[in-house]
This record gives sequence, C-alpha cells and structure tokens, in this order.
Amino acid sequence: MNALDLIGAAGAAALEERLQGLGSDSGTARFMLDRLTGPQVAAIVRQLVSDPSIQSRVKIAVPRALVDGQGLPETVITDERTVAWRHAECDRPALLIANTDDDQGASLHDVTLIGAKELKDGAAFWVLPASDGLGLPQEHVDAWQVALKALSSVDEWPLAQLSNYVSMTREAVEGMSLPVADALGWALPALQLPRDTGYFRSQRPKDLQQQSRWRRLYDKLIADRRPLLSKQRPNRQLIEAEELRDQFETVRDEIAAELHPTIEAFIASPAGWREETERLAELEWEQDNILLVFSGLRLKKLKLPEETVQFFDYERPDRLSDADKAYLSDLKGRSLKEAREDDREFFEAHREDLAANRQLRAKWEKFVYGRPIECTDFLDGLVRSIERLFAQLGNFKVPRRIDIRSSRRTKTQWLD
Repeated sequence: MNALDLIGAAGAAALEERLQGLGSDSGTARFMLDRLTGPQVAAIVRQLVSDPSIQSRVKIAVPRALVDGQGLPETVITDERTVAWRHAECDRPALLIANTDDDQGASLHDVTLIGAKELKDGAAFWVLPASDGLGLPQEHVDAWQVALKALSSVDEWPLAQLSNYVSMTREAVEGMSLPVADALGWALPALQLPRDTGYFRSQRPKDLQQQSRWRRLYDKLIADRRPLLSKQRPNRQLIEAEELRDQFETVRDEIAAELHPTIEAFIASPAGWREETERLAELEWEQDNILLVFSGLRLKKLKLPEETVQFFDYERPDRLSDADKAYLSDLKGRSLKEAREDDREFFEAHREDLAANRQLRAKWEKFVYGRPIECTDFLDGLVRSIERLFAQLGNFKVPRRIDIRSSRRTKTQWLD
C-alpha cells in the first residue's frame, strides 16, 4: 500500500464515519473533498467506487478538470462547476463533490468539508488500513494511533508527507518485521528527520498508550535534529560547510568508510531539503554515528543586532517593517554602549514579540534600560528605579511625571 493508496483509504474512512452519523430524515447530506490535489481526490474516489455499499448511498460528482487522466469512470465525473451542485437534486442520501478553488468557499458554506485537516485529525483513518493484514496485536495498533495523534499535534504536516510516513512505517513492519515503535523511528525520513530506528525504543509498554509521551519525543526530534539537516543549529544559527567539514574530519574514523561519500555530498550541497539531505537522513542517526558529524559544532556568539534579525527571520517573519529592518541594519554598525531614543522605540514596539525569547529580551532590556536592579521586594525595586531616573535628570528643571506600564497582566506572568 503506497502513500496515495493510504490517502484514498483515509478519505473513504472519513466519509464512512460521517455517513454513519446521518439520520433517516436528514435529507441529502453534501460532502466536499476540500482543496486536495487531483491524484488525492482520484485515490479517494477510486476507493469509494470499489465499495458497492457506497455506490448505493453516495452520488459522486468530481470536476473533470481536477481528475482528468486519473482513470476514473465517467459516472463520477462532472463538467458542472462545484457550486452548481449545492442545491442540485440527488437520488441518494449523500452527495460527494470536490473543489480546489478558495473563491467558491463562501458559496459552499453549508457543505461538510473533508480536507487535509479533517483527514489528519483522524489517526484511525490511517492506521486501520495501514495495519490491515500485518497481524499486529491490538495494543500495537492502538500505540500506532496514539503516536500519529501526537505527531499531528506538534506540527502542520502536509498530507502527502504524513501519508508517506504511515506508508513507510507499514513497509518497515511488513518487510523488516520491526515492532511498531521501531518502524516509526525507521520511517522518520518521510518527515524530513534523520532515521533513528531505536529512538522510540526507550518507552515502557504503558508509555506507548500515552499521547503526551509520544508528543515530547516528537517535539525533541523536531527541535534538536530537523534544523541540523537544514544546516542550522537548534537556535537557527547557520552552520557553514567548513565547520561541518572540519567536524567530519575529526570523527571520520568512527564512521564506516562506505558512508563517507554520502556525508561529503551533504556537506558540499546547499542548505535545505534536497537529494543529498535525503540520502543522509536515510542513514541511521545513532547506529551509523551520523550524530557525530554535528556533535562538536560550537554555538557562535552573535551580537544583539544579528541575533535580533535571526529571531525575527525564523520566529516572527512578518513582524518587521522596512523601517525596522533599516534600523537593525544601522544598529549593526553602531556602538552599543549607550542606547538612543530609536533603540527604545524599537524595543517598545516589539516587546511582545521579543518575549518569546527570554534571553534575547533580557539583552534588549539591559541595552535599553541599563543593568537591572536586583531586589526581592517589588516596592523596594520600584522606588530604587525611580531614584535612578531622578539621578539621570541631573539639574534639569522640568515637570516630572512617571508612567508605569506593564505587558504582564496576570499573577503567573509576574512570577515568570
């Protein structure tokens, strides 16, 4: 069963679940395969038309332009626009249509959607067909479903990528006789993560049924290892090819010689997921000692402007205006010994954004406001801060007023 077949089976299962919930007096229920690709829609329809019980309950009408050349029977293809089926007469309890156009969404608000999100939310839609015929104990099937639920909760995976992961997991169970937990580690390259067959092996039997446990493990994989395959450190600092080359030379003798060309090709390739990256990901992270290629890389110390630019590039890419970018560019060439008014303005404008990185925010606070006043009593600290402000005024004879603002509104935030 390949990845596309799995999408077909998952889509058919999702529709069947919704059909089971229909009452006898529900009228014609309308379902839409929402913004899926032509091959994905065709795979689902192909699965449905192979089931005689579906044909008597569901009329299928998918746009010819979407599935042309996919080998579907003419009886399930229409030349009408999708919106034309909104109130069309139907001689069966349910109607299934398909759409890829956002501009028809408003006209189809009364249609039940079955799209990528709905398919990914149902772990059983994938695991039950994928495990069919494997002879797995029920607890292993259950663990597979729990793992898939956890995986779907940690990131927005493309439908094809998730399907490929499930398909590769089945391949490892069926072809290599691996337990489900090991198969999930073997299939990680489908998620653009390095293969590590033993990664999930440390879990106790009761852990296999706990979604939170699986989630922590997937979270750690994504945070620690995915950036490395993109030639970035976990904090998003770029890893230069020369750094990787030097590190590889120090561990070359600890890695099998036949793997050296794959590693060298990865080092020489541009950053990003490409063929060389995929070949490296297919090697075993621990068993083949691939982790040693990255283990000795030291964290580069960035200056405040560079670290800020990097933070916004990866964590808040749409938050900086052209003026903000120009300001940070100018800041790179300035002395940071004394803050100016535009420094304070930038910090105040992006205080909430910077709160996502405590260390970076603390650096900005120190730069803009100076060394913090350490105290254990809030009022004591407030009075000492005001005293410092008065001292900074010197002999200026101007009206004095202090405005106290805080972005922290709850007790938890204050204690953080």
